[in-house]
Amino acid sequence: MKVDDWLRRAADEVREAGREARFTVRAPDSRPFWARPVVVFSAATAVALAVGVPLLLLQGPWRSTVLVPATTTSTMVAPTTTQVGTTTTLAPGETPAASVEELVTGIFAALTAGDAEALRGLFLDRTWHHTYGVQGSVVAGGGSVDNDTYQPQGEAWEVLGEVMVAGKVAVTPVQATYAENLDIAGTYVGFDVIVLEEVAGGFLGGTGLTLFAQLDAPGYVEADPAEVAGLLAAQAAAWAAGDIDGVLAGYSEDAKAIDSSLGYSRDRTRLADYYAWFRLEYIGEPVISGPFFAVATRVTDLASGVAADGVSLYWVREGEIGLHVLTTGT
Repeated sequence: MKVDDWLRRAADEVREAGREARFTVRAPDSRPFWARPVVVFSAATAVALAVGVPLLLLQGPWRSTVLVPATTTSTMVAPTTTQVGTTTTLAPGETPAASVEELVTGIFAALTAGDAEALRGLFLDRTWHHTYGVQGSVVAGGGSVDNDTYQPQGEAWEVLGEVMVAGKVAVTPVQATYAENLDIAGTYVGFDVIVLEEVAGGFLGGTGLTLFAQLDAPGYVEADPAEVAGLLAAQAAAWAAGDIDGVLAGYSEDAKAIDSSLGYSRDRTRLADYYAWFRLEYIGEPVISGPFFAVATRVTDLASGVAADGVSLYWVREGEIGLHVLTTGT
């Protein structure tokens, strides 16, 4: 590998670590990015080589060799990254849908029919789907499945309303019923989230998640439209004022937040730290499914000023927000 290529890769690792620290909610026992030995070593080495190698080349007998030094962003708060467009190559068997609605319809039809091959053909290669369930006061991760290998488990899916699309994210109110011979037998209601990948010929699904509640579980309560409207209005006003305490005033004491990278926070302090990096603006009307509501959301990174559209999902519990799931697809 050429030295300048190595320098660029090291610098990219440092910038990516900074981005991860900004947008990923870390678990309580995880270390911040600056405490990771690999990141510290990469940063130190990149700086040393970026300064030392050009000097060596200027003073030594190799001055006729042109070396382009790597450039790094040396800010302590949220370095800005530039994303370079890439060309997606379709894997064998992938069959893009002509529209988002057709993609969503095809995915749930394949799940209900137990057609694993058709399902794989509608997703980009090497993507995952994550599941979260709520019951009582508990948010539980139901696991993750590989879209390349998932085998439908005898579930029957019903789309309960129109697909909401914001930015690269499609959110669908859904209901799924699992057969009685399965460990997860029962009927579940909530939202399914898919990050959209635009490719030649249409759309494929990317990484996504499902948020659900079991209909006959103890404590199951549908979200009340008037309650949702009040919570959303209060949230919008607090976000517009940059009042993070006001945002959290509508949250339960044990509320959690899940970001698009599927990290989560367990307490108010970490939620405040997470929300301090950006501002939200609601750009659509809420849609209710079970105890949840979804709303199109514009997310602005305060450090760079860059905005991205996506969707916020909220779990309403006893008049308060018990969970916020934010997905932008970026």
